[in-house]
Order: sequence, then C-alpha cells, then structure tokens
Amino acid sequence: MAFTEAKIIYDHLQDGISRKLFMAKLNMLATGDAGYLTKLPAEYRNLNADIENFRKALLSEDRKRTVIFGAGFNGKAIARQIYMESLFAFIDNYRCGEIEVHEKKIPVYCLEDYVKRFGTGNTKFVISVSDRATVSSMYAQMMEEKVDSGAVIIIPSEYRNNSSQYFDLLTPDEHEVFVDCGCFDVSTAFHFAGWCGRKGYDRIWCFEPDKGSYRICEALCTGLRNCKVFPYGVSARSGTVWFESGRKEESRITMRAGQEMTDTIETVALDEFLHGERVTFIKMDIEGAELDALKGAVRIIKEQKPKLAISVYHKAEDIIEIPKLIMEMRPDYKLYLRHYSMLANEMVLYAC
Repeated sequence: MAFTEAKIIYDHLQDGISRKLFMAKLNMLATGDAGYLTKLPAEYRNLNADIENFRKALLSEDRKRTVIFGAGFNGKAIARQIYMESLFAFIDNYRCGEIEVHEKKIPVYCLEDYVKRFGTGNTKFVISVSDRATVSSMYAQMMEEKVDSGAVIIIPSEYRNNSSQYFDLLTPDEHEVFVDCGCFDVSTAFHFAGWCGRKGYDRIWCFEPDKGSYRICEALCTGLRNCKVFPYGVSARSGTVWFESGRKEESRITMRAGQEMTDTIETVALDEFLHGERVTFIKMDIEGAELDALKGAVRIIKEQKPKLAISVYHKAEDIIEIPKLIMEMRPDYKLYLRHYSMLANEMVLYAC
C-alpha cells in the first residue's frame, strides 16, 4: 500500500527536481542516512551562495582534521547530516565527553585542552553557532590560541535559504489574500508583500500561538498594510491543546503535558475562522501540525483552490500523507517539492 501511494505521488510531481527530492527523502527515511538529501548536487537544493560556499568549505579536504566548535544542536546536526571523513573532535566551552556520529564516538574537548593535545596545524575549525556575539567570542578564543584565521569556517547566519522559501514556482495574482500559519516573526508576511510587488495584495492573516513570538509579531505587523496576527494554533478543529512554548521557531503542539515550558493554547480550524473569506495562498510551517491544519481547511481548499506552500519534513509520514490529502481534496493541483537547507530539513511542498 505504501509503495502504491508513493508511486502515485511520484507520478503526480511535476518536474525532475521534485521527483529527485521525493526519492531522496524516502531513501533517507528508509535508511536513516541524511546523506541522500545533504549530498545532492546544488541544482537540487535552493541554497544561497553563502550557504553553498559554507557547505563546500566544510567538505573540502584541504586539512587533515575537522573540529566543530559548538557541540549544541547546530554542531551535532551538521556532524550527523553532513558526512565528513575528517571529523576529529568537537570543542565546547560548557561540556565534555563524547558524541556519537555515524556510529563513531567523537570526543568533546575544551579549546585549550584540544590545542595542548593536538596543536592547531592541519586542522579546520568550524564555528557551528549562528549568534553573532557568540561567534565573535569563539573567534577571539581561537585567535588567543594562535589558530590560523584561514582555518576558521563560520556558519552563515542562516543555514537555510529563507528568502525564496514558500514562494518559489509561484506567481502572484491581483488581490492576493495570504494566510500564514506559524508566522514566528512575520518575516514570511513581509516576503509575501515583496513577492506581490506592484500588484499589491488585499489582506494577510497570520497565526502564531507562542506568546513571546506573538508579541513580537503584533508589534512588527504594524509595518504591513491590512495585516492581522492572531494568537492561535491552526488545527483540524477549534479547541485547547498542549503546547511547547518558548522554543522560538521550534515551539509546537504536543500530546504530552508536564514538560518544561509546556503551556496550553487555543486552536482554530481555518474553515471556521475564515468562513466567508476569500483565500488565495496558504503557507504552513507549524512543526508537525500541518496535516491536521490542512484537514481544518478542506472547504477553503476544495472551493477556492488557493496556492499552497506546506512544510513536509517535521514528521516522517508527512512526505506521503500531506500530498496524498491534497490530491484527495483537489486532484487538479500541480505538485512540486523544493529544499532550502544544507541539512535534511526545510522541505516545502507547493500546490498550484
């Protein structure tokens, strides 16, 4: 059954890039090897020049050893998803021990200890954090230890291309009405306004249930015409659910209570909340709640056929279940996939 569903979706995808990404994603899920995605040639990943240059520098074999400075989320994600034969160690100011990467135990040192043990020659140092102040502090540490500045690689401020994400392949029409589910900091709404250009737009509806992010959105959306932010999650029905808050872009609906920073939020179904409203474009990036949110927008999608830009990487089943549902609602949609990260995340399904 799963093979049949995958074949139907594969055949419905409209171009070679989409089909290549779809198969890479399925192979990654079947094997656990993110390299099926991260090793794809540049033409299959919509990366900007800074990110692509960082990836090339990361994979270059100009030095015998590679160490990653920063053993947090970014550092571990880079190590586990971008295979580097030369990966030798992590450096971190707050932890030590070992991290398992590709079935190997990679040691974690403080910078001073690493330099005393191994020196700095023939080593590439990768700063994995994106916070500029922390980057400056780490860089200063390395300069104090006489690390060659030419051996230091700094991750771009973003390891994904979020300037064209959600808008590739789509052309604005007159009087667009945009629904942004998971607006975080309203940046996508601003990108939408720019995408519309001189044609303008009629309205922007934004939904952001994280309280901290909502306050930011509420302040920033005043810079956009006819834009309103609502403090709700988007789901298949209206109600109250558990929510992991305070995680910035990774805040999400959860099935479990009692975790640190767990809160409750109200959810809405788009069909109910936007009843009687015209909708031309729906974007969803809501940390695994996309399938349920689409179920709450069946009437809008069936009756109005809005453009869709839906994230399909948060849950393993999304790559099958989300396009399957969209095809059931409107078989006449044309489907495309695009990928916006040097890692295995940030894959978007477009329907138009």
